[in-house]
Amino acid sequence: MVTLMVVVVIVVFSITTLVSTFALHDHHHRKLFVGSIGLVVAIGMYGAPLVVVKQVVQTKSVEYMPFNLSLFSFLNSSMWGPYGLLGHDLFIAIPNLLGWPLALFQLVLYFIYKKRGIHEEPSDDQTDLEKMPKKLNSDTGNSMWGPYGLLGHDPFIAIPNLLGWPLSLFQLVLYFIYRKLDIHKEPSDDQADLEKTPKKLNSGLVGR
Repeated sequence: MVTLMVVVVIVVFSITTLVSTFALHDHHHRKLFVGSIGLVVAIGMYGAPLVVVKQVVQTKSVEYMPFNLSLFSFLNSSMWGPYGLLGHDLFIAIPNLLGWPLALFQLVLYFIYKKRGIHEEPSDDQTDLEKMPKKLNSDTGNSMWGPYGLLGHDPFIAIPNLLGWPLSLFQLVLYFIYRKLDIHKEPSDDQADLEKTPKKLNSGLVGR
């Protein structure tokens, strides 16, 4: 499933590049084409964390819904929505005005369940599906909005997305390198003894 999603991202990026370069020969239609794809990707980026909402409610845990990600999605949409309206740019305004309530919903969920424990562990496949969409949408979004900003001669759009693209790609590479590694290592015998000793000592002191 994850491999299929990566293939889709590569195909979308390749088609966008080829069509805008060879099929469209005027600036207006290129911007319209890239902006339309960017709009869809941006809506997907804000909606992707909703994949984990079911898991959050079932486990009553926000382990797979990072607070910083939800917070900055909320702040990002709060800024870019009005910016798009002020600039009469619907490609910027629409996804961010839609993304604002979605990001707010994530924050509300976080504060509801942040104190709760984990009731069940998700499988490896579930974890992959929960963590991956946001990374893929972020990487695709940077790939679309960077060129869109350049085509529109808007440095406020171009600069953050051109800088964000290699950062998102780096995160994606790290994900594929480490996603199969088991980070929950069993403690060694020495570590286990060190962890148990304080409890034994305290128990002995209380008994006296």
